Amino acid sequence: MKKILILTLLACTALATTAQEFDAVCSTGQTLHYTVIGNPAQHRVAVSCPTGSQSQMTGTVAIPSSVTYEGNNYTVSSFKSFAFLDCNQMTEVIFPPTIDTIREHAFYQCTALGTLSLPNSVIYIGEYAFSKCYGLQDTLIIPDNVTFIGNNAFSNCTSITAIDLPESITAIEDFTFKGCSSLSSPVTIPNNVKVIGTEAFFECINLKGVTLSESLKLIKTGAFERCNSLSGTLVLPDSINNIQNMAFYFCKKLTGIHFGKSLSTIGYCAFGGCSSIVRLEIPNTITEIGEMAFIDCSNLTRLTLPRTLTHVGSTAFCGCPHLARITCYATVPPTMDSTVFDTVSPNLIIYVPCGYVESYRSSDTWRNFTNYAETYNISIVIQSNDETMGSVDISEYPTCESLYATFSATPNRGYLFSHWNDGDTHAVRTVAVSEDVIFTAYFEEDPNNPIGISDILQTAEPIITAQKGIITIQDEQPFRATVFDLMGRTIYRTPQSVYRTVIPVPTTGIYLVQTNGRVSRKVWVQR
Repeated sequence: MKKILILTLLACTALATTAQEFDAVCSTGQTLHYTVIGNPAQHRVAVSCPTGSQSQMTGTVAIPSSVTYEGNNYTVSSFKSFAFLDCNQMTEVIFPPTIDTIREHAFYQCTALGTLSLPNSVIYIGEYAFSKCYGLQDTLIIPDNVTFIGNNAFSNCTSITAIDLPESITAIEDFTFKGCSSLSSPVTIPNNVKVIGTEAFFECINLKGVTLSESLKLIKTGAFERCNSLSGTLVLPDSINNIQNMAFYFCKKLTGIHFGKSLSTIGYCAFGGCSSIVRLEIPNTITEIGEMAFIDCSNLTRLTLPRTLTHVGSTAFCGCPHLARITCYATVPPTMDSTVFDTVSPNLIIYVPCGYVESYRSSDTWRNFTNYAETYNISIVIQSNDETMGSVDISEYPTCESLYATFSATPNRGYLFSHWNDGDTHAVRTVAVSEDVIFTAYFEEDPNNPIGISDILQTAEPIITAQKGIITIQDEQPFRATVFDLMGRTIYRTPQSVYRTVIPVPTTGIYLVQTNGRVSRKVWVQR
């Protein structure tokens, strides 16, 4: 056995030493190291790291499409692992249209690299490929043909302000954008993405919004943990069935959550510290709420628990001192220990199904509450399609004597109430309820009271103006601009620095304008 192992190792060593390597000078004057890869007859090479590394690279480095060595012409198709590791004096890399693969750690800790323009030929970006490239700034555009981005690929790129992801990827790997602390523009997760990995956006402390993929199945541990600026209503798609531990921990500006129709598990501390959430409507797909799931949601006032719920983990709602009403539709009191509602007043009102008050009073933990009322065992959920546009309230629940519910929708400044999901246009309604229902209020922009336009017209350069169907941006200094809609989708991006640009928009509405990757402003545009 030992002889076989030794022979195998010797064979591997022989293969490694026979790989053809050579140096060549590129058009910007640097000497690059190349390794022949694949079938030698294909004449393909990868930019690689020679003994002693290439850490002395400075300024702009232009990678050629092909190089000639000993009379043969080789296509430059990839970067090997560690190719430019720690090249902290290199400020720009010009990529040829022949590159398809960027291997692991290829540009790790290239701290002075200021821009990144990858060609559409790239299909693979390895783990840690651009990690700790602190100088990368403005919008990171991942080419449309990329199918894989490795874990930590762009972690700790602390100056990136926006990310444009392609539809070709199916997962956001673990730690991919962890610590991208300047990322502020809303991120749209492409529709083919099914998994968002562990701590994928951990401590992206300025990220303001995220639109999740309609095919998303799983959000892993800590995926958006400590995204302190993530605001508005989090919309979880119907496809998602699992939110793991601490997935949205300390997203303290989230104001609401729309749970999808397939969600079965809310993990440990998944929404702990989300202190701006006022009401929670847990859907009928949930059977168990994990430990500390909503701990320190300090402004929570109303909580609805589904009839399917069987267990609530310890301290799940601890640190929710303003909780004033709980509606629990389960006929069998969910099991829980005495810590679940620590800091919650025992005198808050608890609505339980008709005829089941005594079941709750006699259960081990629920007996600690004193103020019970009965409600008809029908789940009625009232929600806003976007908490940043408007809020909803329910003043009367169905009871054992009456099946009527009264609820209302109130628009925020700059918006108008439009309609409910069943088409009704009355902001305040009283309806008879005979089965589980969800009423969603929809809001729209108020053209007579646009948000932010007066601020925009008074701001310093660059000057941004909105006219019918277009946004005009101009400045005395060159700039780059990106326009997003309110869902975070990119509408337009200047291909290079300009002094003036005129941007047509597809529909009437509010758009976010970002200039030089640093400032976002809201602009109301009519068609």
